[in-house]
Amino acid sequence: MLFNPLNRYTDTMKQKTSSRKKRYQKLILVTSVVLSELMPQIAWSQQANPAQNLQQLRDAAIVYLHRLPALDPDSQINVPPLDPALKLSQCSNLDFFLPNPNIQRGNFRLGVRCAEPQTWSTFLSVSVIEPKTYFVTRRALLKNHRLKLEDLVRSKSYNLNNIANLITDPQQFIDRHLARPLPEGSTLKTYDLGADPSLMRGQTVKIIISNSGFKITNQGQLLANAIPGQTARAKTASNQIVTGIARSGGILEIDLH
Repeated sequence: MLFNPLNRYTDTMKQKTSSRKKRYQKLILVTSVVLSELMPQIAWSQQANPAQNLQQLRDAAIVYLHRLPALDPDSQINVPPLDPALKLSQCSNLDFFLPNPNIQRGNFRLGVRCAEPQTWSTFLSVSVIEPKTYFVTRRALLKNHRLKLEDLVRSKSYNLNNIANLITDPQQFIDRHLARPLPEGSTLKTYDLGADPSLMRGQTVKIIISNSGFKITNQGQLLANAIPGQTARAKTASNQIVTGIARSGGILEIDLH
């Protein structure tokens, strides 16, 4: 019988293939055993450390921002939905913080960290728009009318950035007189007011009481804004209310003639 090298090569390859197949089968068997032992541990780990609910995290951030004492309660607060790819373990006590405490309006980042059961921290993009206050006349007012708080209605708006000269604080107009008449429903602006008073409410004034042959001086606090020549009142250190004529230089003049 003639020797055939091809047959010998074929037999060798069959043996190698069979050996390689047995090794693969053994590897698959070992892997299956290891995975069967690890799967309960993985499942337990997932149950012990569930993922943080991102919507709850977002809601908690909005509540935190609304409670900032420096913000108007009517501020518009927006926290965009978080990226679903963000994976955080559930936190038992979320700790929010401002990276820059001086920035609480406009677009900025809000930090949040967790100490337990697992430590992590992240930042959220937030937007806070605070309403601006302005004042509208409650009724028609005549020129030279001296304004009181009850003459106007306080209103709020989120779209006043492009309106100039708005009055936003009652201290800007109380006891000031109008430079022109205003119809009902007019928005009060700085140029609607007459000249600034020379004496301001709360200012310490020198009280000069004069009569024939004598003059007494005292000090008091002005109870309302006043311009020179206007009747004004002040409270002395003994809580006595006196009425006189406002003069330039912080003087309240009382003439007893």
